[in-house]
Amino acid sequence: MSEKYFHILEMSYYPRNEGYTEIRKKFKEFEEAYSYGEELQKKWSAGNLTYSELKIKYVEVLNRNDFLDLEE
Repeated sequence: MSEKYFHILEMSYYPRNEGYTEIRKKFKEFEEAYSYGEELQKKWSAGNLTYSELKIKYVEVLNRNDFLDLEE
């Protein structure tokens, strides 16, 4: 999953002449958010989070990492 995402990220930044360091930085941000999302899912499965809490925390992750705008 993450290597596929890195390839998409790399292709999306290439035309903008972004440096490799910038691509790596975005990829690291994505990996951190992805790991955080997995942790939230585990807590949700264990019954330690309500659905509302889960939704709020996912929105926080998405606001911190704008990795969903790759289609620009």
